[in-house]
Amino acid sequence: MPEIILKNITKRWDNFYAVDRLNLTIEDNSFVTLLGPSGCGKTTTLRMIAGLETPTEGSITIDGVPVFDSEKGINIPANKRKVGFLFQNYALWPNMTVYENISFGLKNINEVFPVFDFNIKTNDQIIQILDNYKEYLKLINETKEKDGRINVGNAKIKIIDTYTVSGFTADRLLSYKLEKSSNITDDIAKIIQSLKDNNQKRINEHTKNEITVDSDYRLVKNGEVITQKRKLHKEEIDLKVRAVSRIVKIGMFMDRYPNELSGGQQQRVAIARTLAPEPKVLFMDEPLSNLDAKLRLEMRSELQRLHIETNSTFIYVTHDQLEAMTLSTKICLLDNGLLQQYEKPLEIYEFPRNLFVADFVGNPSINFVEAKTKVNKNGFSLKIWDKFDVNFQMNHMIDYEKWVQNEEENIEKQNQIEYEVEKLNKNSDFHYHIAKVEEEELLLEDKEAVTKDDVLLGIRPEYIKIHENGHFSAEVYSSMPTGMETTVRLKIGEYLLTAVVFGDKLFEIGSSVNFDIDTNKIMLFSNLYKNLIGLGKVEI
Repeated sequence: MPEIILKNITKRWDNFYAVDRLNLTIEDNSFVTLLGPSGCGKTTTLRMIAGLETPTEGSITIDGVPVFDSEKGINIPANKRKVGFLFQNYALWPNMTVYENISFGLKNINEVFPVFDFNIKTNDQIIQILDNYKEYLKLINETKEKDGRINVGNAKIKIIDTYTVSGFTADRLLSYKLEKSSNITDDIAKIIQSLKDNNQKRINEHTKNEITVDSDYRLVKNGEVITQKRKLHKEEIDLKVRAVSRIVKIGMFMDRYPNELSGGQQQRVAIARTLAPEPKVLFMDEPLSNLDAKLRLEMRSELQRLHIETNSTFIYVTHDQLEAMTLSTKICLLDNGLLQQYEKPLEIYEFPRNLFVADFVGNPSINFVEAKTKVNKNGFSLKIWDKFDVNFQMNHMIDYEKWVQNEEENIEKQNQIEYEVEKLNKNSDFHYHIAKVEEEELLLEDKEAVTKDDVLLGIRPEYIKIHENGHFSAEVYSSMPTGMETTVRLKIGEYLLTAVVFGDKLFEIGSSVNFDIDTNKIMLFSNLYKNLIGLGKVEI
C-alpha cells in the first residue's frame, strides 16, 4: 500500500488560509484521522489529497508518484489517483439492488489487466459443482439405506454457499432436469467429461500459439502474463462484488433495494461499493455521523476490522475525538489550518504539545489549574486554587530558562515567515477555560498580562482519586453516575474540578470529600507560550 507525503501544502481563498504550510507523511497501511473543530481545514486537506480540491501551493506524492506539484505544474485528476471515497451521505442508487450498487462503478473501469480464459475457469467451477452434487446424491442413497429418511440439508447448503458461476448456481442445479433422469450419476459423468473435453480443446488451441494457462487461468506467453487494456469481465465483477460483500457482511442483502435496509446496512453497502475497485487509499469524510450512538459503536468496530483485513491505507475525517482515539493508528490534529500535533492517539492524550491539544482531546475535558511558579532545585513551587502550596516534581528535570529561550526563538522564526498574500485568519492564542462556580467573562484588556512565571496544570479527570485520606479537601458540587463510572464535580473555593470515579459509587451533593492527584502524568504548561513544559507529579 502507498505512502502519502504532503510538503508545504497550502490552500487559500483570497486571503483566507484554509490550510497553511502542512507537512505530513502518512505511512503504508495506516489509519490516519484528520481531527479538529469545524473550519480547521481537515476536509479541505482530505479533498486535496484525493484530487477533489487543487492546493494553492506545495506537493503531494502517493506511492512514490507525484500527483500534485505547484512548481512542476503536476495535477493528476481524482479518477487517476486510484483512491476510494466514503462520505456522510451514502449516495446509493435507490432504483438499483445492493448487488447493482456495488458493481456499478466496476463496469466503467477500463485499464490494463491480465488476459484470462474465463471459459476454462467457468467449466472447472461447474465440474466442481457437479462433483459436489454427486456427493449430495451419495448422501441421499446412504441415508435411504440407513433408515429410509432423507436428511441432506447440510450438504445442499454447503453446495449453494460455496459456488456461484455466472448465474448457474448450485440451487438451480439441484432443481435441474437431471433429477428426472433414470440414471443421474451417468448423466453427471457425461456432462463432466464434455466440459473436460472442451477445456482440453481450448488448451490445445492456446498451445498452437505458444500460450499456456496458469493456475489462476491467466494466459502466459514466453514466461510473461499477457495483458491488455480492457473492461472487467462479468465474472471478475461478480467475484469482486461477492468478496467485498463477505468482508462487510451484507451477502444476504444482495437482491434488496436501499430503502429495504437499515442505516447501518446502507453504510455497509457504501463501504463495499468503495472497496470493490480495490483503491490504493480509502478516504472517509464523517461517514458515521448519520448513525445513532449504538450503530456508530458497531460501525467503528467494523471499520477497525476492515482496515486490518483489507491491508489498506485509510484517511478519516471527523470532529469526534472519540472516533479518532478508537480508530486511528495516528491522529493529525488541526486548528485554523495549522498542524497542532501528529502522533499516536495515546501519545496525544498523555503528551499534548500545547493547551489546544490537551483541551480538545479527552472526554470529560481536562482540568486546567492556574498558578504562579518559582523554579527550585526540586522542580516548581506552585500555589493552586489560591490556597494549597505544592511542589511540581518533573519526571525529567529541564533547564527552564533554556526552555523559555527556545520558545522565544521559535516565535521569532514564526514571525519571520512571509506570506505571498497577507493572512486574514491570523493565528491567535488559545483561550483556555477555568471552571468556576460563578463564571465571569473578562475582556482581553481587563486580563492581567502573563509572564514566564505563569503556568497551568493540566489534570485529566481520571487522575483525581477521591478517598478519605486525601490531602486536598472539596465539596461535591454534582455527581453523575452512569453505572460503569461516575463523573463528579468538586468545589474548591470558587473553583470547580471534574473527576471520574470508576465503578457504581454514589456521592451526596454538598458532602465533603478528600482527594489526591495520584499520578506522575500531570501536565505543566506555560501560560505565556501555551506549550507543554513537561510531565510530573504534585507533592504537598
